[in-house]
Amino acid sequence: MEIKENFHSTTTFPEFEIKKIDIQAEIKEFPIVPYENRIYVIEEEIEKAGTVWIPQAYAKDGEMQTNIGWVVAIADNVTFCNPGDRVYYGRYSGSWIMDKKYRVMNEEDLLGRFK
Repeated sequence: MEIKENFHSTTTFPEFEIKKIDIQAEIKEFPIVPYENRIYVIEEEIEKAGTVWIPQAYAKDGEMQTNIGWVVAIADNVTFCNPGDRVYYGRYSGSWIMDKKYRVMNEEDLLGRFK
């Protein structure tokens, strides 16, 4: 069987561009003292998928949600991660605070962290 020259694979995925976050500034400026077992995360935001710009409203609520973020603050008894770590968490984990800028969740809601 011959493959024609115009054949395009459907298994390729667009490259995503992630909005840059100054995590050290976010850690210094974070205004809340975490309660027991709580972690505060700032979510990575996708700005562009391939050549398509993603509207902010869709990126926060739709399928483009990353479920990856940066830890901004932790309670004293949290042992799994530290501020500045990049972590995975469940899609519906935690609650949004401060005008959907940060997500607060329990330590048990984390799925893993990057090395």
